[in-house]
Amino acid sequence: MHAQKDIVRILRVGRKYESAHLRVFIAQEGRERSRAAVVIKSGLIKKAQKRNFWKRRMREAARQLFAALQQPCDVMLFLKAVPPQGTTSRNLFDEVRRALPRTLLT
Repeated sequence: MHAQKDIVRILRVGRKYESAHLRVFIAQEGRERSRAAVVIKSGLIKKAQKRNFWKRRMREAARQLFAALQQPCDVMLFLKAVPPQGTTSRNLFDEVRRALPRTLLT
């Protein structure tokens, strides 16, 4: 998901959930499949190589999240703090899952 109107809509109508390193916005609407947006501020991680590394990890965590959600929805993952070295996409997924209410998950 790249369109600015979609991201603004998620921020406006979506529910916000927070964990230690991530802020998650979820907009539940009648979509056929889930979509994700990953945001990392360049002020948080200055080097593009490291930002891209964490974006790949976060996109994989979003894929795992889609499998765990009860219904398709739009998800925005916003990195608010750099996770420790050695954090895997599975660790990020577990962190997101703990932050979400059980009613959203299968």
